[in-house]
Amino acid sequence: MKKLWIFLTLMMCSLAFVACGDDDAGADDPGKTGGGNGKFSAEMFIGTWEGHGTWTFNADGTCVYEYFSTYDGHWTYDAENQTLITDILEWNWEIINVSEDWWTGTHLAGSKETITYTRIE
Repeated sequence: MKKLWIFLTLMMCSLAFVACGDDDAGADDPGKTGGGNGKFSAEMFIGTWEGHGTWTFNADGTCVYEYFSTYDGHWTYDAENQTLITDILEWNWEIINVSEDWWTGTHLAGSKETITYTRIE
């Protein structure tokens, strides 16, 4: 029983230490977190990304998805809800994080899988 109490005490101390972390870490580096306000901008997604297939998001709002076939469509980014929206095959993501070289989002339809995309262009 004594070992259980020691274990629980150590776990609580560990959780307290983690909970005291800096939630604004990296907020001064817009390329890492999307800016100090916690919101990402649409410009951060412009380019070609590889993850589940290859996505190209163009500055004019058009996009191309390549995965066994090629699909053309349009995209927008809702900064308020941090949602990347396309009109291709219900591919929409709730964005978790963005940097210059990668972004991570949860697919809002289908599997609800969290996917990380890496910039290739």
